[in-house]
Amino acid sequence: MLAQQQADEQQKADDVRARNRIRIIPSSTEIQCMETAIICPARYLTAIPQLLRVVQAVARGRALDREMPHIARRLRLPGRLVRRWNREGLDTIAYGLRRDNVRIF
Repeated sequence: MLAQQQADEQQKADDVRARNRIRIIPSSTEIQCMETAIICPARYLTAIPQLLRVVQAVARGRALDREMPHIARRLRLPGRLVRRWNREGLDTIAYGLRRDNVRIF
């Protein structure tokens, strides 16, 4: 009963936190910037699919707080190669954004 009571208290606290959250709706300009940022890897790395795959996997893994060795294992590639390809892919994207004078933020 004690465990159940504590679980109920935790559930009540979670419910209170959920009710206190304010959802901020992005403006159309912010949505456009987000769409631009999301599409950049595909736009600038289409010709080099291995870089596209690595950059996307690293971005997803880092968003989930995964370390590079874990990401490299998931890709079944050596860690040094994953780091190098990720850096090359990000540099390629940055070069393309500067070349095309794209403003993201």
